[in-house]
Amino acid sequence: MARVEPICSNQDCRDRFAQFGLTYDDITEGDILALVMLLNREIRKSNKAGETSVNTTRLSSKMTIKHKPTGQITECYLFMNSHYYTQRECISFNKDGFIGFAGWADDGNTNPIRRAFLEWCGLMAAQKAATWPDHGTITIPLSEPSTAEMLKFMERLDAEQRRQMFEPGNRFFLECGGRKIEYVAQEARNELRRI
Repeated sequence: MARVEPICSNQDCRDRFAQFGLTYDDITEGDILALVMLLNREIRKSNKAGETSVNTTRLSSKMTIKHKPTGQITECYLFMNSHYYTQRECISFNKDGFIGFAGWADDGNTNPIRRAFLEWCGLMAAQKAATWPDHGTITIPLSEPSTAEMLKFMERLDAEQRRQMFEPGNRFFLECGGRKIEYVAQEARNELRRI
């Protein structure tokens, strides 16, 4: 079998997820089911095109999902099967926030997973954008502040407001230069905690 070129790296997929401002708090079990549908489609197409190493690769019906009482996932594991293996990692949303993509597989077997995940990220971002008060909103992770307005804004906060601002998952909007920026609190760097 000829070597299959990667469509992107697994890290590119993780970066796209972050660039869209997505977090586990944006993902419910229903969103995982939408991902499953995209994975099934892409894996079938790859099997037919001969991209996967064998044409018996398929998504397993087994999945493990843990979620908050509010419905957002805290971790989730999807698996793959073939005629010679069962329940190997497909995509894992690990508890520590790391997203894994078939760490056992070569690019031919991982490409359909990457394509499905990237499409899913786009759909999730569009869904999230539809809930924003202003479609001109830009999401910037709080661990990467990039505007002077952010620092000016923080100077006006008392100690309790600053503490709340850095709790992972908290979101707030800021008016900057005529546009709204949504800041998403993530794991903050030490220098930010000292402000």
